[in-house]
Amino acid sequence: MGFNNLGIDALTARLATTPKPRALLGINLGKNKDTPNEAALDDYRIGLQKAWAHADYLAINISSPNTAGLRDLQHGAALRDLLAGIKAEQQRLADETARRVPVVVKIAPDLDDAALYATLDTIAEANMDGIIATNTTLDKSAVASHRYGGEQGGLSGAPLTAASTAIVKKIRAHLPQMALIAAGGVMRAADMQAKLDAGADLVQIYSGLIYRGPQLVRDCLRHLDQA
Repeated sequence: MGFNNLGIDALTARLATTPKPRALLGINLGKNKDTPNEAALDDYRIGLQKAWAHADYLAINISSPNTAGLRDLQHGAALRDLLAGIKAEQQRLADETARRVPVVVKIAPDLDDAALYATLDTIAEANMDGIIATNTTLDKSAVASHRYGGEQGGLSGAPLTAASTAIVKKIRAHLPQMALIAAGGVMRAADMQAKLDAGADLVQIYSGLIYRGPQLVRDCLRHLDQA
């Protein structure tokens, strides 16, 4: 969960000795916390290069609230320039390896409508392959009365469900043809179905696995079989 990890070299070394899963493997890329935003593209390029051979798709994470300043990359010229560089590197790697790996962008649930639609337009103009909606939220109102409700960091799980699904619905209405992966607050099969109904093509599960374990996946698959 999150960006606490040993880095891209440790990840790729582990993947090199692990049998390829039958499921799609997505790799989530973010800049290092001590890399200034002006140099973020360098980190993402390195991530693309090292993860390319292992991934079925790559996620450009510009929305984690736990990396200071990272969300600033979701806006304006910073986003436009970053995505242009990423697309150029994607094309270079595809030409070099004769293998194309889709690259999607992971966005935050806390964007107001004006910022959301501006971000979506920039992603579409850059011809990115898809969007993941959403990351964790900084809105702690749902847990304000809890003992640890004021802790720093993004909030995931059930308090995120409705807000994330609402963003998915807005994205689908604004970009009908964009590949859309929903994430955020899938704690039961009904949450998954709500995201599909909102327009998602795929659904990811994170916090739900902690609270429900593999049974949640079985419940979701059973629900789809019965639908």
